[in-house]
Amino acid sequence: MRQQWCSISISILAVLLAIVLFKPRLSAQTYLEREVAPAEIDRERWESAKEGISYPTPESRQQREPDEQSQSQKGGGEREGPQPELSPAPEPWVNGDTAALLLRVFFWIIIAIVIAVLLRYLLGLKRPPKNTRIEQGLSSGIDLEAIEEDLPEAQLEDFLQQAVNNKQFSLAVRLYYLVLLQGLTNKKLVSWQKDKTNNQYVQELGGTPLQQDFRNVTLLFEQVWYGDQALDEAAFEQMAPQFQAFAQRIQNLKPDYAQ
Repeated sequence: MRQQWCSISISILAVLLAIVLFKPRLSAQTYLEREVAPAEIDRERWESAKEGISYPTPESRQQREPDEQSQSQKGGGEREGPQPELSPAPEPWVNGDTAALLLRVFFWIIIAIVIAVLLRYLLGLKRPPKNTRIEQGLSSGIDLEAIEEDLPEAQLEDFLQQAVNNKQFSLAVRLYYLVLLQGLTNKKLVSWQKDKTNNQYVQELGGTPLQQDFRNVTLLFEQVWYGDQALDEAAFEQMAPQFQAFAQRIQNLKPDYAQ
């Protein structure tokens, strides 16, 4: 769930960044593409505004130019002061090409995250969520962490009976599942590692008649252990025979079954 929210947040961030970067460029482009219409002029106001203004004729302009040149050579007349330099308009900190490149980079980052999540799930690297029921084992004196550190040699029967007597049925289901993994490991059908996922153990049984039944009990265990509802005694008595039957089936296998 956290990865999905991360992907959604990155997507929203990319869209907002694209809007901020491209907004000035789109506004300028809209202005340039807008059709220019001639403005209407009030004739009466124009006639009143130009009253008293005399416009030089070509003859008067030719007569005035020699006088201005002579005054310029003599140094007379007024000289125009230096014109102030206009500062160039500030350029945007990101141009259109850079913004397009950043948008493509964000797009490919999102694609890479989605592919990584899919590969992690398909390759069986998705870790099961932590569950507070591990604390139930510690409170009852059953250290699941210590059991899993040395599962092939662990004495699980006493712990299983203790959990049932204490009516900790979810913990008992967890111990039943460890019994199955212990039996499969001792028969060399799977290779026990504490950080493996349940799906990886299911895949290791590929090509054997045990795979489908083990997948079924795995789903049953995950619904109980990672579920939100506590397991009552009646429901436990209904599912316990399935674990017991599969454990007996493993026990009855010949030593060379995996070869």
